[in-house]
Amino acid sequence: MTKTKKTNQDPLKAEASYEELMEELSTVLKLMEDSSTSLENQLVNYEKGMKLCQELELRLKKAEEKILIINQDGMEEDFD
Repeated sequence: MTKTKKTNQDPLKAEASYEELMEELSTVLKLMEDSSTSLENQLVNYEKGMKLCQELELRLKKAEEKILIINQDGMEEDFD
C-alpha cells in the first residue's frame, strides 16, 4: 500500500506563509524518503517539491530585495 498525502489546498497559494510552504516541503521530502511510495507517486512528489522550492526561492529573493541596510550616516542602501 502506498502512502500519499493529498490536500485540497494548493500549497502555492499566495496566502500561504513562507513557513507553511517550508512545512509542506518537509512533508513532501518525508514522503519521498518512504521506500513504500510508488514510483508514480515519487514523481508527483518530486514535481510538487520542485514547485515549492521555486516559490520559496522567489519569496526569499523578494524579501532580500526589501531589506534595507542603514549605514552609519543613517542613509538607506539597497541590500546586495
